[in-house]
Amino acid sequence: MTILSLTDSFRREQARVAARTTARLAGVFPALNLSAIDASAPAWLQAAVPIVQRGHRESVDVAAEYYARFRNEGAGSGLITIVPDRLQVPAVATSLEVLGPMRAKHLLSQGERFEDVARAVFSASSGAATRHALSGARRTFERTARASGESQLLRRVAQPGACPICRFHAMRNTSRRISEGVPIPAAPQFHDHCKCSYALVPDDGALGEDYETFLAESREMYQVALGNLTEQDRPHTAKNVTREMHRLNYLAKTGRPFDV
Repeated sequence: MTILSLTDSFRREQARVAARTTARLAGVFPALNLSAIDASAPAWLQAAVPIVQRGHRESVDVAAEYYARFRNEGAGSGLITIVPDRLQVPAVATSLEVLGPMRAKHLLSQGERFEDVARAVFSASSGAATRHALSGARRTFERTARASGESQLLRRVAQPGACPICRFHAMRNTSRRISEGVPIPAAPQFHDHCKCSYALVPDDGALGEDYETFLAESREMYQVALGNLTEQDRPHTAKNVTREMHRLNYLAKTGRPFDV
């Protein structure tokens, strides 16, 4: 298996981890009774947090296998010890509590319908859960690269069909070199529901023709967004650019060109 096919396989496995985590959370979501939030929230959290922990372990395992196979393909030498990420469980519990029970009470206080509240709360809490779960691979790469004593290139990669925010970050995020004793460079924030990850890349930083085509399409969308903002006399802030890219992405999905 080539390095590029290994990377594609890793991205697919990470997406499966996210899908499994979301499905497991859907199975326990009825434990959060919107008619008795305070009474049901502890049991829901007790069921939901271990699901995120399980997803995190799966993500770490996927990263460990990928890292080892990447090196076996000639992208490294010598033995290496995988340094797994440690999930910050209190942070997971806080995220779920804020986006679950607390968000539900707020929406209900605004007069939202129960079914709408349920959809919104599940979307928000499952998004945070997958972000925490997939951080297992992201941080395992960083920890292992730093502990190995070798210099390793990491690059943020977006999944096919990624949202404009992820396109924006993937397009702008060049490879980051991680090595022992060197502080880990700042990286773009991964948002809730984000299925982007880091990929190990060869020294030339290439991830294959298909991915480079995806980036080229993202750059085209970005340039059109900048042009539209200029015509509208709006500042080229990241917020404005990604919002305009969202609009262009919608137009593209409906079969209309980017420049409509």
